[in-house]
Amino acid sequence: MIMLFLLVFLGSALGGVCRFAAAEHVPLRSTLIVNCLGAFLTGLMVTSIIENREEDYEHFTLFAVVGFLGGFTTISAWALETWNLLKSRSYRQAALNGLGTWALCLIAVAGGLALGRVL
Repeated sequence: MIMLFLLVFLGSALGGVCRFAAAEHVPLRSTLIVNCLGAFLTGLMVTSIIENREEDYEHFTLFAVVGFLGGFTTISAWALETWNLLKSRSYRQAALNGLGTWALCLIAVAGGLALGRVL
């Protein structure tokens, strides 16, 4: 179990460093670029590496998808969850997850900013 946490930890650290490096080189558009790249890489990894293999890819998934891409961008996990809901024809849940996450996160940021100004 400790090994699994370590894999996520190391992947997250590497992803965070890559996110920082991307922001340093492309500061004005880094969020959009990183989020789109992370979502693309999530789809690519899940399909070509994980879904198309018979072997157990738990360690790779934890390091690369959960860890690295989670540290690189959090939107990749959100996009994959929403896609899986669409794929399973859970359209209402997909809409709620997609639009709900977007709207609630904007509200949460506004709330955090407001509270930060008061404190």
